[in-house]
Formats: sequence, structure tokens, C-alpha cells
Amino acid sequence: VLAVAAARLGAGPVVGIDVEDDAVAWTLYNAAANGVEVAASTTPVSDVAGAWGLVLANVLPVVHDGVAAAVAARVAPTGTLVVSGSPEEDADRVAGLYRAEGLAEVRRTSSDGWAGLVFARDAVPAE
Repeated sequence: VLAVAAARLGAGPVVGIDVEDDAVAWTLYNAAANGVEVAASTTPVSDVAGAWGLVLANVLPVVHDGVAAAVAARVAPTGTLVVSGSPEEDADRVAGLYRAEGLAEVRRTSSDGWAGLVFARDAVPAE
């Protein structure tokens, strides 16, 4: 859903990664249904080449534990990382994973018990 929404909003190129083959198939189906181009695969984040201006990571905290370093490495020097999928009670711990990788938290929001975190490189951290 995030990949298709990003493509619909004009981001590109868009690469979607999931651990489930079915999720990849649905991503490609939904991209075609929405008239946008998305590359989707089950390639591990650590194996994806390059850095991106916008990286979206919507996974549970236990997954952030394992992928934070690889995800942070995909954020371009002037890029932004948006992290979601964390209950509010885990947000500080998840934020710490990305701060440890050199990203500054610039915004935090919450809704219905879930946290959304925004990070950037070379940014002034949020107060």
C-alpha cells in the first residue's frame, strides 16, 4: 500500500519490499490497477543497492530491530525516513535504533495507539 500510494503521489522510482510473496504479488496488482509503476520483491533490504530520498518502513518493532541498520543505510544524505508500525509504547526504543544509525528524529505523531516517526540526516532533532 505504501509503495502504491507513494507512486500515486509522484514519487519515483518506487521500490517495494516485503517478506511475503503474496504481498509482492498484490503490490504489483494494485500498482497496475492504479496506473503506476512499482518494482516489488522479497529482496532483503540489505541487498538493495543505492540510497533513496524517501524511505518508508511500516513494520512491527521486532522487525525494526533486525532491519534498522539496513534501512538507515538506504536513506540518502538529504533523505527522509518515515517509520510506522510501532505501538506508542515502543516508539522511543524504535527511534533509538535509527538515531544510533545517524538519523535525527524530526517529527513524531500518534494515532489510536500507533506512532509515526520521521527522521532525516543532518537535521536538528525534534524537541
